[in-house]
Amino acid sequence: PQSDHKQPPGWRRSWHKDLWSMQPYSREFSNRMVSLEIDNWAEFDAVPVAIDLITGDTYDVALKKQDGKLVLEKFSLRENPMLIKFFKP
Repeated sequence: PQSDHKQPPGWRRSWHKDLWSMQPYSREFSNRMVSLEIDNWAEFDAVPVAIDLITGDTYDVALKKQDGKLVLEKFSLRENPMLIKFFKP
């Protein structure tokens, strides 16, 4: 059965992005650093968490707001696919 229950405005408390590099990984080089700008997510500006999808390791990600966008600078892609989870304060 379907429900007519609707979520109240602002119900979503978190959102995520998946990131990975399509370039072959070589241990001869250190982690790849990227910058990422995300538009229309300005309300999710609490400290995001990166999750390595293979190892499960987690760490906080530096974030700033600039011109209404969320900006991650010098984010390390590492060798495994990553999920970045963004939160509302």
